[in-house]
Amino acid sequence: MPEEHLLTISDVADWLGVSKGWVYDHTTRKQPRLPCIRLGELTRFRREDVEKFIEEHANGSGSR
Repeated sequence: MPEEHLLTISDVADWLGVSKGWVYDHTTRKQPRLPCIRLGELTRFRREDVEKFIEEHANGSGSR
Protein backbone atom coordinates (compact mmCIF):
# COMPACT_ATOMS: atom_id res chain seq x y z
CA MET A 1 0.00 0.00 0.00
CA PRO A 2 1.51 3.38 -0.96
CA GLU A 3 2.24 5.79 1.84
CA GLU A 4 -0.34 8.57 2.09
CA HIS A 5 1.01 12.01 2.87
CA LEU A 6 -1.41 14.21 4.80
CA LEU A 7 -1.53 17.83 3.72
CA THR A 8 -1.11 20.84 6.01
CA ILE A 9 -3.20 24.02 6.03
CA SER A 10 -0.37 25.70 4.08
CA ASP A 11 -0.34 22.90 1.49
CA VAL A 12 -4.09 23.21 0.92
CA ALA A 13 -3.98 27.02 0.82
CA ASP A 14 -1.26 26.91 -1.84
CA TRP A 15 -3.17 24.28 -3.82
CA LEU A 16 -6.45 26.24 -3.77
CA GLY A 17 -4.80 29.65 -4.18
CA VAL A 18 -6.35 31.02 -0.98
CA SER A 19 -5.03 32.22 2.37
CA LYS A 20 -4.29 29.92 5.28
CA GLY A 21 -7.01 31.82 7.18
CA TRP A 22 -9.57 30.90 4.51
CA VAL A 23 -8.66 27.21 4.83
CA TYR A 24 -8.86 27.37 8.62
CA ASP A 25 -12.23 29.17 8.50
CA HIS A 26 -13.65 26.55 6.14
CA THR A 27 -12.52 23.68 8.36
CA THR A 28 -14.05 25.17 11.49
CA ARG A 29 -17.11 27.33 10.87
CA LYS A 30 -17.80 28.63 7.37
CA GLN A 31 -19.67 26.98 4.53
CA PRO A 32 -18.73 25.16 2.43
CA ARG A 33 -17.02 22.94 4.97
CA LEU A 34 -13.63 21.59 3.99
CA PRO A 35 -13.16 18.07 5.45
CA CYS A 36 -10.14 17.68 7.71
CA ILE A 37 -8.50 15.38 10.23
CA ARG A 38 -7.78 16.67 13.73
CA LEU A 39 -4.70 15.31 15.44
CA GLY A 40 -4.71 17.11 18.77
CA GLU A 41 -4.04 20.72 17.84
CA LEU A 42 -2.91 19.78 14.33
CA THR A 43 -5.19 20.01 11.32
CA ARG A 44 -4.42 17.80 8.34
CA PHE A 45 -6.15 16.94 5.07
CA ARG A 46 -6.37 13.87 2.85
CA ARG A 47 -5.66 14.65 -0.80
CA GLU A 48 -8.78 12.78 -1.95
CA ASP A 49 -11.00 14.84 0.41
CA VAL A 50 -9.64 18.10 -1.02
CA GLU A 51 -10.08 16.82 -4.59
CA LYS A 52 -13.70 15.89 -3.81
CA PHE A 53 -14.27 19.34 -2.27
CA ILE A 54 -12.93 20.97 -5.45
CA GLU A 55 -15.14 18.80 -7.69
CA GLU A 56 -18.26 19.53 -5.62
CA HIS A 57 -17.68 23.29 -5.72
CA ALA A 58 -16.13 23.74 -9.15
CA ASN A 59 -19.46 24.60 -10.79
CA GLY A 60 -19.90 27.63 -8.51
CA SER A 61 -22.97 26.32 -6.69
CA GLY A 62 -21.05 26.08 -3.44
CA SER A 63 -19.26 29.43 -3.64
CA ARG A 64 -20.38 32.82 -2.45
